[in-house]
Amino acid sequence: MLTIVSGVGLLLITLAGFSLFSLKAPKGQAAMSGMANAAIATFLVEAIHKYITGDLIGLEFFREVGETAGGLGGVAAGIMVPIAMGANPVLAVVTGVAVGANYIKIK
Repeated sequence: MLTIVSGVGLLLITLAGFSLFSLKAPKGQAAMSGMANAAIATFLVEAIHKYITGDLIGLEFFREVGETAGGLGGVAAGIMVPIAMGANPVLAVVTGVAVGANYIKIK
């Protein structure tokens, strides 16, 4: 019971922090919009391909595609946040590639 209460409490604190950042930080709402776009671009693809077409239907190729897409959330955020904040798209992709270089080394 204590685990559930502390988990809900931490979730509310996190959401309050996100709301405060969105409302008070310069371009905070744009940055959070970029983070949401990155999450949709990676984690939704991961959920559909890895868990539905990969695990449920049994197609190993799609499972691996979904796993890769889910692992590239940082790259997508590195690209989408600067674009949402009005930066040059070329520089945003450079940021994403720099973040992605670490992902490739780890894998």
